[in-house]
Amino acid sequence: MSESFLVGDPQPLSFADTHPAWCAAHGRRANRLAVGASVVGPSHIRRYRARDDAFGLMAAGEHMVVAVADGVGGEKYSRIGAAHCVNVFCRDLLARMAAPHIPIAGVDDFDPATLRRDLAALGVPRVVPTLLRGGEMTGPAPNWDSGASYHWYWNPYRRSFPTDLYEDDDPPPPPPALSDAVVESLKAVRESFFAQASTLRRKPREFACTFLTVAVNLTTGHAVAAQLGDGAILSLQDLMPACPSPPQNGEDNPFTMADQNWLEGLRIAEPTATGFLLMTDGAQDFFPEMGASCREVLTGPGDDARRALGLLEWLQGLVKPNCEDDRTLVAIMPD
Repeated sequence: MSESFLVGDPQPLSFADTHPAWCAAHGRRANRLAVGASVVGPSHIRRYRARDDAFGLMAAGEHMVVAVADGVGGEKYSRIGAAHCVNVFCRDLLARMAAPHIPIAGVDDFDPATLRRDLAALGVPRVVPTLLRGGEMTGPAPNWDSGASYHWYWNPYRRSFPTDLYEDDDPPPPPPALSDAVVESLKAVRESFFAQASTLRRKPREFACTFLTVAVNLTTGHAVAAQLGDGAILSLQDLMPACPSPPQNGEDNPFTMADQNWLEGLRIAEPTATGFLLMTDGAQDFFPEMGASCREVLTGPGDDARRALGLLEWLQGLVKPNCEDDRTLVAIMPD
């Protein structure tokens, strides 16, 4: 298995608006690949409005989760609420499903006599990388992109966590059912959503957003899909709905995280499909007509980065009368 990842729209800062105009990301773990892209809509550009959509892709342990949020148009800070919700949900869900890493005395200790030999056998570097002018790296991590963030984590004592050993000889409780964890994480997201609004001293409605997610057990293939508000979750294979469409809340208004009766608009399903497309209503306007073209981009030649950027270019190139909203599309599919 590859390392865990969390990619997509960044967690918003409480003191600065850093929401990008477009975002593309990808992540791979075990037998699943997640690819996503989001672009600001032409109508937003004409009206000098920021992109209100956000998405996140995350994997850890035996699970992968993707989430998409669509900030309600006209609300001043809906893009902040959307980015906040996808980040909090992905982290919270996987925290519920993954085993905790708790050091145990006598188990995680190291033998000083063999420590240097053991670490050398694991390939732990003893040379600190240096940053040269122009953004080039020397040492263990050469040729880093000069436009990226620079980090070097040196954890010489890190080893696999012995999950079969416990302080009191009693194993921890098993993780909850994936569907139950999704619901509980959504409740946690909503609490965090209101706390964020309170911290910024704004009304929660100003951060309102809809929400879609799919979580997959990488070992069993079991998937859970959840949707609050508009947009769509489709099967990648036949473009049929993988989750029931939620009802409207009032006069043709979608349910959002800011609504007191939000649970009435939440729909959860456990589809049998192996691949999924999650999209905001701005991208949904082009389906199912553009479904085959979308699959070609996602399954075409090239590496994962090329697929993510290809999806971004594909979304930007879509043209249809009266379809000028933000467009976000995320795919989670077998590799």
